[in-house]
Amino acid sequence: ARGSDIPDLDWIVQYEPPQDPNFFIHRVGRVARAGKKGNSLTFLLPKEQPYIEFLAIKRVPLMEFENSPDSETGVKFLNCEENDKLVLQRAREVIKADRSLLVKGTTAFISFLRAYKEHRCQFIFRFTDLDLAALVEAFALLRVPKISELKDVPHLKLEEEIDTSLIELKEKSQEKARQDKMKAQRIENEKRDRERKDEQLQRRLRKEEQKREKERIEAIKRRKNLKKKKFEVKFEEWNDLANEERLYKHFKKGKLSKKQYEQKLMNFEKPSEETDERSAEEKAKKPVKKASKKTMIRARKMRARR
Repeated sequence: ARGSDIPDLDWIVQYEPPQDPNFFIHRVGRVARAGKKGNSLTFLLPKEQPYIEFLAIKRVPLMEFENSPDSETGVKFLNCEENDKLVLQRAREVIKADRSLLVKGTTAFISFLRAYKEHRCQFIFRFTDLDLAALVEAFALLRVPKISELKDVPHLKLEEEIDTSLIELKEKSQEKARQDKMKAQRIENEKRDRERKDEQLQRRLRKEEQKREKERIEAIKRRKNLKKKKFEVKFEEWNDLANEERLYKHFKKGKLSKKQYEQKLMNFEKPSEETDERSAEEKAKKPVKKASKKTMIRARKMRARR
């Protein structure tokens, strides 16, 4: 408003004080220019009364408006408090017939909320002190908009909310463009939903495939471990038979007496602690000669005889 010069302007009405208190003076300064007189009217809620004292400190005195034709301003506003419901009802009926009014009213409501929340004098204009339900009604909204400023406000609903998407624009060309835009948006949303579902399905299939692969690898490891254990047992048996065959050959060649043979055979069947502590790798490194079938039968007979 600063620097603007509007001829024959004698009233400035501020529905809400400006965010920056310094702009208050610039706004009211648009009247009473070039030696003329003018008036300024500012609406304040009861909880916003400290704003009067705040401006007084800045040497901008305010006085309460006297609603009387005999007052200094000579203006009297009609008191339509008893007809407010009728006025709001009529306003909603007009909005239902023209979508452009619906958009403008909703935009004005959102702008007011955000401006109030960002006011520089937040110690006076507290957002939490606003009666949001009354504000929604005052703007004649047909539906409470979904904005971040209202997400933490519980139970903020109108007595009767209507589907605002059914309200059409008066201009046929604009309405057709809106319908085409809605159709394109609907197709885009459906496509995005399908892509999201496909992605979720692919993600689930990948997880199941990974789970099956993990189970398959674990099963292979279990089979390998089982096969390894069987091999170790079989290796021990073949090792025992080879040692028995070696002792038996020494006995047959006369290198060992019968008593020595039986003693070594008993020691072999009951190995010492030092033998038990040998690792499987050391046993595997030692070459073992495979016992013949004849020797295996002879060793079994010797065991049976003992």
